[in-house]
Amino acid sequence: MAPWCYQQLLTPFTFEGCCNRTVFELWLEFILIPTLKPGQTLVLDNATFHKGGRQAELLEAAPCRLLYLRPYSPDLNKIEKCWSWLKARIRHCT
Repeated sequence: MAPWCYQQLLTPFTFEGCCNRTVFELWLEFILIPTLKPGQTLVLDNATFHKGGRQAELLEAAPCRLLYLRPYSPDLNKIEKCWSWLKARIRHCT
């Protein structure tokens, strides 16, 4: 996990296994939010673990804004290009 901000990855977080709401909220609360400045906006895609839970509450307390991409909008999701490149590099090394 890592957000894409100003052409760079911020607060990368790796773990073994699948991401779920608990993992995402822990990363959000203890790793990402402490680095955000008040008024910043976090844009999330529509992954199931991005919805529900405490995300909105955590960001509101930051105070930051939460926006969701519209469904099926990979062209608007700039982090996807980064993940694609990174996964290709990892596959090439193994």
